[in-house]
Amino acid sequence: MLRALVEQSLELIAVTDNAGRILWANEHFAATTGLVADGSAALLDAVPSGAAGTTSKTRLAGALGDGHLDIVGLQLQAADGTALWVDARARRLGVRLLWTFTDVSPMRFLATQARRQGELLDTAQEFGRLGLWERRIPSGEGRWDRHVFGFWGLDPADGTPSFTDAIARIHPDDRAKMNYIGSTRCAGRYAQRYRVIHADGRTRWIHSQWEVKNGPNGEPDRAIGIMMDDTEAYASARALGDVSAQLKMAVELGNIAIWRHDLRSERMYYSDRAFDLLQMPARPEGVAIAEVRALIHPDDLPGVLESAEQALHSDQPTDMEARYRRSDGTWRYVMTRLVVERDRDGQPLAFIGVALDVTEAVLHRRHADELARRLEAASQAAGMGLWTTARDPPETDWNAQMYV
Repeated sequence: MLRALVEQSLELIAVTDNAGRILWANEHFAATTGLVADGSAALLDAVPSGAAGTTSKTRLAGALGDGHLDIVGLQLQAADGTALWVDARARRLGVRLLWTFTDVSPMRFLATQARRQGELLDTAQEFGRLGLWERRIPSGEGRWDRHVFGFWGLDPADGTPSFTDAIARIHPDDRAKMNYIGSTRCAGRYAQRYRVIHADGRTRWIHSQWEVKNGPNGEPDRAIGIMMDDTEAYASARALGDVSAQLKMAVELGNIAIWRHDLRSERMYYSDRAFDLLQMPARPEGVAIAEVRALIHPDDLPGVLESAEQALHSDQPTDMEARYRRSDGTWRYVMTRLVVERDRDGQPLAFIGVALDVTEAVLHRRHADELARRLEAASQAAGMGLWTTARDPPETDWNAQMYV
């Protein structure tokens, strides 16, 4: 019966002489190591060659000399050539040694996997700025991982702060809105955004999400959750907001109109300034391109269409000037610069452009040209020569009559 118990044991059991030759072994040992228990094989034959088995070989050799071995982790080699991790024990029985090996390979594998998973989780938390935390209910006793300590600017060596100490570091405006205490009364999932103020005055934006879980008695007994450091996202959004605000101010100060002509829907989408320029009520749904072209002076429409066609065959901005009729019947001279928006395959999606009302400048230029024309005509009729001179740069200009 004793032999039957030994054979059924999950332990790998063997008996060797003082030289380590295997004299007897249970079936589990023989099947696992592939060694024959007839004195022809030695225990050291189960040790892998090379650096992997150096430590194991040294410990087994020492046990053969000392006659005993307490629980020691060793690496052997299984019959199929894979690593076999065991906890080894040995005792001398007269001129023989009794060896017992416990296969810990599955536990070692799980431990290795757990360590790797932990490393992956830590890396993910590092890149994702994530921290893990939990608190007992109602005691408030908590546990933070190192990432959460970093978010709060605290030293992990000081231990997880109490809820009272932790909430004291939250911005006063956000502290008044905290819903954690209320959440501990009912199982469920919750979330909160708030600012944490470090000892040096720096502020971190935190997004915390947690789940309150019930204990065996059906009452909430713990909260587990994650924290995300959103500080960089808030900073980027704020910077983008500042840039957008500056751009909007520049557009408004420059009275610049912005528009987009969607080539698929054939509709024009205008900024508020563009609608003001045309004296049209704002229409977020856009304006049909045919309606827009009806506002262009007939003499200028061919040039507008030609400029659009030119832009379609170029990646460079195209300029054009045209008159647009407003709702009061007046005409405004509008200078437009447009470029084509294309998809990844280079197909045109839309015209995008900016426009500027240059009516006053055009009228002033035309008035000046008309005055110059009249003055030249009058001087010729009177036989009068006209000339101008400038110092910087030095130049002199004569009219035709001066050369007569």
